[in-house]
Amino acid sequence: MPVKTVAHIIYVEGTGTVLLKHYISNKLVTTQVNPVFYIPSMSICLLSMGVFLQQGLCILGNLQHINLLNNLKTIVQCKPLLPGQLLYWLDASTVDLLEFNDANTSLI
Repeated sequence: MPVKTVAHIIYVEGTGTVLLKHYISNKLVTTQVNPVFYIPSMSICLLSMGVFLQQGLCILGNLQHINLLNNLKTIVQCKPLLPGQLLYWLDASTVDLLEFNDANTSLI
């Protein structure tokens, strides 16, 4: 599937689901993100606000953080690396399926 960027067209070579381990208010949580696109030419992972909004989620933010909400519950919180920066980051790692416990997992 082609994806048009500002500079050129890149290609999605696969889709799937990823489990992310991250903190919300100092509590370690696991969030399932779907769909995710495999684009080998990209060196970073991006989250699409548009996809989240199309899935019925809400976004609430300020200078300190941007929260992704499902039924008014924060399920993802992104923060700038340094105060005043314009890019917000989700400090997360992927979950090994052997340590996965679905009782504490939010779905996106």
